[in-house]
Amino acid sequence: MHDANTSLYRQVFETHKGAMELALEVNEILRQTQERVVQQRSTAIEAWLEAARNESQALADAKDPMDFLSLQMEIAADLSERILLSIQELIDMEIQVRNDMLQCLQAAFGSSTALSSWEH
Repeated sequence: MHDANTSLYRQVFETHKGAMELALEVNEILRQTQERVVQQRSTAIEAWLEAARNESQALADAKDPMDFLSLQMEIAADLSERILLSIQELIDMEIQVRNDMLQCLQAAFGSSTALSSWEH
């Protein structure tokens, strides 16, 4: 009876240990992702602030309304490009997190058919 209880306790311990290891791995993935998102958002805010500064400078430097409009169009084109890059970075992050999570779950549970629905 003692051996059966010891075996059961060992199984429960190993199950809890595995769950804790999975939780720690998922937590690390989420922590790293959060840091990347904060950095990416900071870069995006800097781009908007730079565009606002450039627009103010363009207003000060413009010789006439057409010159100002031309400068504004350059600023808008640059900002649009930076926004598109920012969106692409977010998409890339999402794909990376999905892949990291899938890999983590497959390592924990094996390649179960339930996980295959994530692979699109």
